[in-house]
Amino acid sequence: MIKQLLIIAGFLSCSFIYSQNVTIPDVNFKAYLLGNSNININGDGEIQLSEANNFTGFIDCSSQNIASLTGIEAFVKIKQLICFDNQLTSLDTSKNTALTALECASNQLTSLIVSPSQTLSTINCDQNQLTSLDVTKNIGLESFDCSNNKLTSLDVSKNTVLFFLGCYQNLLTDLDLSKNTSLTQLLCSNNKLISLNIKNGNNLNIIDFDSKQNPNLNCIQVDNAAYSTSNWTNKDSWSTFNTNCGYLSVVDSKKSVLKIYPNPVKNKLNIQTTDQLEKAQIYSIIGQLLKTSFLKEINVSDLPKGTYFIKIKTDKGLQTEKMIKE
Repeated sequence: MIKQLLIIAGFLSCSFIYSQNVTIPDVNFKAYLLGNSNININGDGEIQLSEANNFTGFIDCSSQNIASLTGIEAFVKIKQLICFDNQLTSLDTSKNTALTALECASNQLTSLIVSPSQTLSTINCDQNQLTSLDVTKNIGLESFDCSNNKLTSLDVSKNTVLFFLGCYQNLLTDLDLSKNTSLTQLLCSNNKLISLNIKNGNNLNIIDFDSKQNPNLNCIQVDNAAYSTSNWTNKDSWSTFNTNCGYLSVVDSKKSVLKIYPNPVKNKLNIQTTDQLEKAQIYSIIGQLLKTSFLKEINVSDLPKGTYFIKIKTDKGLQTEKMIKE
């Protein structure tokens, strides 16, 4: 009797799971899914969890006036998600671990969590409102376009197979591409770059380079200065190529013991380093040089409240830190 009850209970449990519906609050997103016969297999007015779980194709819901993709987390096996030209303000694809391509450009995204899947090779989040984005787990990323956002920093040191990087029209101050040995295209114009390190041993294979309109970018670190000068003409007239601009690579910066405190700061900022300090320069969020100091203690009481970047040069190289003034 007990065995029979267990069998019945298991059958009911499976039936319940099969009949569960995915919560999809956005009517336009739901209408798109219901209209896709490859997803809505039974043709009813709901998307069952089983239908979402078993779908292995791609979702292209672009230009549908969708404000939320809640429910996308149930589609754990989709290969591509294409949702550009909508009204999205946030997107979480962390459950979509089979993704190979994510295209969510031309939305209003202020938050984007990308799938940690190592098969994700393409991300296009151009024309949004992103201030930060973590792609350090996406080691299979090959093409990455995050242009026309509000990014202040970008770590692509783990994306060693990346061949295309579009990050123009942001607020980037530092860009270290010394580990991106497969890079062939770099578009980083219209930023606030202070340092750009593209010395990665692969400069001869770069076919597209643009670093224009970076008013404080004086030195670009490359493999061969003469080659870059002859072949990479899309740069500002004040930017020069050099094999050593004094930049620290991502690995080198971890080796250097350097700290600023207190942070946030009200009056005096201290620089703690075992290296020999040569100078420290404080820049505004838009890249304007505000203060230069040759001391490890800097008076910042005259600065308005806000976020700043401090570029610290030591005998070991150059390092940039974010500073918050209270």
